[in-house]
Amino acid sequence: MPIIDKMAPGQAAAMMTAPHWSQHGLTPQPLSDHEFLYFSRQLLLPDWSEARQLRLKHSRVLIIGIGGLGCPTASYLAAAGVGELWLADGDQVELSNLPRQILFQQSDLGQNKAQAAARRLQQQNPFVHCKTLPQQLAESELRTLLPKVDLVIDCTDNQHSKLLLNKLCQQMHQSWIGATATAYQGYSWLLHPGQGCLHCLGQDVPLAIGGCLTQGAYAPLLAQLASQLVSTALDLLLQQAPGQNQLQLYQHAQRQFIRCTFTADPLCPICGVSKQEAKDVR
Repeated sequence: MPIIDKMAPGQAAAMMTAPHWSQHGLTPQPLSDHEFLYFSRQLLLPDWSEARQLRLKHSRVLIIGIGGLGCPTASYLAAAGVGELWLADGDQVELSNLPRQILFQQSDLGQNKAQAAARRLQQQNPFVHCKTLPQQLAESELRTLLPKVDLVIDCTDNQHSKLLLNKLCQQMHQSWIGATATAYQGYSWLLHPGQGCLHCLGQDVPLAIGGCLTQGAYAPLLAQLASQLVSTALDLLLQQAPGQNQLQLYQHAQRQFIRCTFTADPLCPICGVSKQEAKDVR
């Protein structure tokens, strides 16, 4: 096995501090020898470092919706070394979920998705801490939770949840990522406060009414979108994400992501300036 040099005690911790740790005055903990071995292949990447791994270890991510998108997203974030995952879903595991919701098996039928996913994740990675929120989160709960996490990822399958999260992240000046998929195509996005939001897209907003219940779902498509979410999430947590909003369409027939034009609406009731201010600009 290739040799990986460990940093001196406290050296790596001094180079990183996840936002929620610094806000609450917590002290970062170094990687244990067991963790160092567990993540050794990732640590061998030429642009990786123990400091990066530590930043992930001390990061806290809220994933809303533990279904076809949320399961692979949570699995790969845990595998990458994100130390704390908050899993929110009020649904129970059903038989029709199993072909694409990879954290569940027959023995989980009838159980809450967030709780079943947490058990499986901690079997796969003993270093991840999972907090379960086995309910559909209300606006008041989200207002309490969002300031406590480093990143929120929307993996829900309903329009109401996406638009609510869109509104709250704008109001609370918080970047967020999400995705939606039906049949053979889907969208993923990275949205920063003050640069436009989902509501700005108007009739083009990528929210399929009815979702997989009426139009079906293709598991490989969900895996592609989840991989995109995880890559963007890691970039955000490591402070390497692009500073501009991104909206991408993935079409299975073309096997590629297509960058979409995103224009903020100055009259958007969620993130835009007031009508009078817009008139003044014109």
